[in-house]
Amino acid sequence: MAADKRPRPSSPSPPATAAVSKVLDDSDLLHEILLRLDFPTWLVRAALVCKRWLSHVSDPAFLRRFQERHPPRLLGFYLESACKAFQQFVPLPDLPPELAAVARTASFDLTAEFYMHTSIEHCRNGVLLLRHTGYDKFIYQVRSPLNLARDGAVVATCCKSMADEERHYGYMLLPNDGGHGMSVNFVGSHLELFAKVFGHLVKPSWESGASRINLAGSGDNAEFVFLEVDAEIFCMYIRSRTVVKVYEMEYKDDQLFQIYPFMMVWPPIFPALIQRRDQVEISES
Repeated sequence: MAADKRPRPSSPSPPATAAVSKVLDDSDLLHEILLRLDFPTWLVRAALVCKRWLSHVSDPAFLRRFQERHPPRLLGFYLESACKAFQQFVPLPDLPPELAAVARTASFDLTAEFYMHTSIEHCRNGVLLLRHTGYDKFIYQVRSPLNLARDGAVVATCCKSMADEERHYGYMLLPNDGGHGMSVNFVGSHLELFAKVFGHLVKPSWESGASRINLAGSGDNAEFVFLEVDAEIFCMYIRSRTVVKVYEMEYKDDQLFQIYPFMMVWPPIFPALIQRRDQVEISES
């Protein structure tokens, strides 16, 4: 039998190993390296390397610097409309592979077969507060699509007779003349303004004045807004003044009620340390 002549991978030379150790053993240099990771999910992976790395990436001062450099990312949004029985999650198009993998493995389905109706009361930092309508009571439930270990907790129930009068909140864009209206027509200065921002997305039909802008949702601190124009939904990023088409309504006559932006969780959920007799083991919390 012929001997295996395939070349074996060479081990790092002692000088190279010493150079790597010198860098990684320097806490300041390690901080700067970890700070340049693109996504918080990579911080979680770094935390699994060893107890020392977990201590670095979970340090509050480091997390503040990381958040300033890499603000929490928008994964997608929940859409609520007249033609859909349940809220539909729509991932953003062209997500980076790392975030697309997160969206694929999360549990975004809000279908609740045992209730007459389910509504989203609030959505922030990767967590939703739902209100389920039963025959004689309301059930408030917390959903965490990205963290199934903490998903589904019921936080309150109340009888319908004791519930406060339901309130509806909405958004509007007001014309420059201070008038009142639930939308703004693409005419005059408004068309010119939005044409600059929307660029190639502007359609000739918008110039007729029949099209309207519906502000359907926004991010924290108005970092971005969702606009509906003729059954098409756009995400406008305020700081960069860029616009991306993210969805087109299945039915042109469908009525869009609300959009709930869904963000990555911040800070990341790091592993927990389990102290044993002879070692320290890292496990997921």
